[in-house]
Amino acid sequence: MVRSRYAPTPSGYLHAGNLANFERVRHWMNELQGEVLLRIDDMDGPRARPDYIEHIFLDLEKVGLTWDLGPRTPEEHHAIFSQRLRLAEYKQTLLNWGGSGLLYLCSCSRKEKVCECRNTLLTKEDLPEAIQVLEAGAAQRKYALKLKVEDSVEVVWSDKEQGLVCLDLQLELGDFVIWRKDGIPAYQWVSLLEDSWQSITHIVRGEDLLTSTAAQLYLSKLCGLEFRKVQFWHHELLCDEQGRKLSKSVQSS
Repeated sequence: MVRSRYAPTPSGYLHAGNLANFERVRHWMNELQGEVLLRIDDMDGPRARPDYIEHIFLDLEKVGLTWDLGPRTPEEHHAIFSQRLRLAEYKQTLLNWGGSGLLYLCSCSRKEKVCECRNTLLTKEDLPEAIQVLEAGAAQRKYALKLKVEDSVEVVWSDKEQGLVCLDLQLELGDFVIWRKDGIPAYQWVSLLEDSWQSITHIVRGEDLLTSTAAQLYLSKLCGLEFRKVQFWHHELLCDEQGRKLSKSVQSS
């Protein structure tokens, strides 16, 4: 089985860059006789506005992009497919895994790649209580749950457009968030689990997400997930005449 996905985040209207990405997904799956799944990455509740979700369906129809799996309407998305319906599953999967002795609670700013908090690592037995502490402080945004990335962790994969990619994860990204200070799972965790659960075999992303791919490959190795077998296509970004990343909304065109 060959399967890819459109995975828009409903924090704004789709823009030309999104649609160029989705066109590559559709082309690749047509070429390989694979399936396309529509998955709306709406875990970030405060930014996932209903009108943005509604316009995802309208915009895909407008440009003639089709998909084989996933919701057909905004109502179906909210009732069955919303990631917020699976919050308990994301947490239980984290507890079952336990963190491989590399998770820690962090009260520092995201800008600090390395901090003293990483010296107090959690065991699997510590993790349930740590998550309770994190959730209790969510309203005040006291703690995030982060994954320690050891020095000189090199993540390597073969990419359809980039060729052989080798990234030093600590140098490029550093320790990264698994569960956010506002009490919800972070993108790296949710995206990895969804791609694994949904049997995604091919992922098309902009080249600005190379470090995210490296983080998820590293995380999947620690968790023992099949994500490591995914084929990737990190394409050049669509830019304007000044070389800035193009993000013009479909709705304003």
